[in-house]
Amino acid sequence: MRLRGLLLLLSLLAVLALPAMADRRRTPPGWTKLGAVDGLLGDDWYSKKTRTCLAYVTGPDLDYVVPIVDGLDQSYEVNARFMGFRAGGPLEFYFFPMTDPGHTHPKFASRLRGYTKFAGLALSGTTVCLVNLGSQKDARPYTPWEVESTARHEMNHLFAFQKIQQGGWSWFLEAIAENIEQTVLPASARMGVNEYKTYLNGYQSQDASWAALTAERNNDSVDSYRDFGKLLSSVISFLTAKYGDDAVAKILRAAPGNTVDQALKQALGKNAQELEKEWKQFYGIR
Repeated sequence: MRLRGLLLLLSLLAVLALPAMADRRRTPPGWTKLGAVDGLLGDDWYSKKTRTCLAYVTGPDLDYVVPIVDGLDQSYEVNARFMGFRAGGPLEFYFFPMTDPGHTHPKFASRLRGYTKFAGLALSGTTVCLVNLGSQKDARPYTPWEVESTARHEMNHLFAFQKIQQGGWSWFLEAIAENIEQTVLPASARMGVNEYKTYLNGYQSQDASWAALTAERNNDSVDSYRDFGKLLSSVISFLTAKYGDDAVAKILRAAPGNTVDQALKQALGKNAQELEKEWKQFYGIR
């Protein structure tokens, strides 16, 4: 009788636990369970459309990604103010588990052509952004603030692609995206002109140009010693300090159909070589 009573008690507890288990499996508000999606690995995908974006994530990562996706509209507004225009959308974000990063999915494999070194990647000429939730190479999951900063960085590229279709803009695109990442951090942790002046004081530049700096950053064979994020971000802080808070917006208004030098000359009256010289003088870079 004791055993039967114990079994009955366990059965009752199991029944009472069912609603709680169902709650844990319930699709969060605003999300749609899709199951398998053509070209994406796995059969447990979910999606959500926000006011400005469309997000995709697998079920096991859903709880982790929900607050990040809930912040995409805020990231959109931050980028819109920074860039001086509102991007057409929705902007699409695919969040991939560390076990199956973006380059492994047939939907994007041919476009990436073996490129695997990225936490996030905006596909040029599209409104699509790929975000990995961890580094498969280093077996390290990314923290939520890293994923949020990656999403905001890549979103910045999606904005820029709507103004810039020609080549030669790489250093500028990376500089503005690195600078926008600062807005994810608490105000007390962000770097501005004074922080960059301290960081770059006495720095000896070995780059012939901003374009060369970015080329080195993207070269996997180079054993890089520079912190490219801070260097590139400092360019934008310099431009806004010297030429106004709307300096980036001015440049982007002049961007369609122009080279970066033509747009800089039209917006600020100087080309990249002249501005780079000013940047070095501004921060005391020799």
